[in-house]
Amino acid sequence: MDESAHNMTHQLAEYSVYGSIRLLVKENSYLGKMERYLSIPKMRGTPISLEMYIFEITSEGIKIHESGGGILAE
Repeated sequence: MDESAHNMTHQLAEYSVYGSIRLLVKENSYLGKMERYLSIPKMRGTPISLEMYIFEITSEGIKIHESGGGILAE
């Protein structure tokens, strides 16, 4: 569901699902480039971090980076 549909439902859809993943694209003004971010605001029954992770899509797949810059998952 995109952000506008999410807001039109008054976030009811996110309340009723088991989990949700948000994908964002933001400009990093320090580096002068666009970056993709992933966050998991909700995953029932699972201890999750509320931190946002930078990810990139490569020919090998999706790489999720730790906040310190290392690769968290591939």
